[in-house]
Amino acid sequence: MSQSTLLVSLTAVISFVMVLFIIVRTKGPSSSPALLLIVPLPIFVSIVCLLRGIVASASVIAATGSNPALAEWAGAIAASCSELAFATLSTVPGYLVAMTCLFVQSIQAGSSRQQLREPERCLSAA
Repeated sequence: MSQSTLLVSLTAVISFVMVLFIIVRTKGPSSSPALLLIVPLPIFVSIVCLLRGIVASASVIAATGSNPALAEWAGAIAASCSELAFATLSTVPGYLVAMTCLFVQSIQAGSSRQQLREPERCLSAA
């Protein structure tokens, strides 16, 4: 495993734990913007790793001193893009947990508002 794979894996685990912490601890409108930043965190880290991999590949190709073929550049970029694909897949569990819990919280908040409005209707009808 390369260092960037470990970094993306660690970021995915931290992101998932932070999503769980935000879902459990916050019960208001501030949780959605926080989740919007935290869920794609592994993708942000993998973009940095992607750029770092492209620069490293370009420096190796430039150090050979020969005129590189287009296939060598394409291979280097494709190898760097594998981290981005891995990071995209690693955000799926955090995204599913965040969206499911936010949906449940919104349904519960909607039902509690409905229960609060029903006594008002009874009072106004009497």
